[in-house]
Formats: sequence, structure tokens, C-alpha cells
Amino acid sequence: MEDLKRKVEITEKSKKGKGIEFENVKGQLEEIDEAITKLFDVNQKLMKNVEDAPLFSDGASGVVLV
Repeated sequence: MEDLKRKVEITEKSKKGKGIEFENVKGQLEEIDEAITKLFDVNQKLMKNVEDAPLFSDGASGVVLV
């Protein structure tokens, strides 16, 4: 992701972008970055829930996965 951002920035500086095509790619990268951040946050919350969940006597976690 970071590599793609750098390439877009380099393209923007060297060629002043290619108008609409450049803006579309830049917008898509921003959307992907937001989606990755949201997924990371959800993953962190799920990991914390699993870590904090009580264990039953049979060793199974008290977490219910949907």
C-alpha cells in the first residue's frame, strides 16, 4: 500500500498526473487505505474480545463466533 502511494506521488510530481485517471487512482488508494484501517481496528477489537473471554472447564473459549 505504501509503495503504491509513493508511486502515485512520484507520478503526480513528474507528470502532473494524467488528469481524471490519476485522480481516480488516487481516490481508490484513499478508499483502500480507509478500508484497511477499519479492518485493522475490527481485528484488534476481536483479538481483545478473545483474549478477555473466559475459558470453560473443557478449555473452550467463551467467545461465540457468528
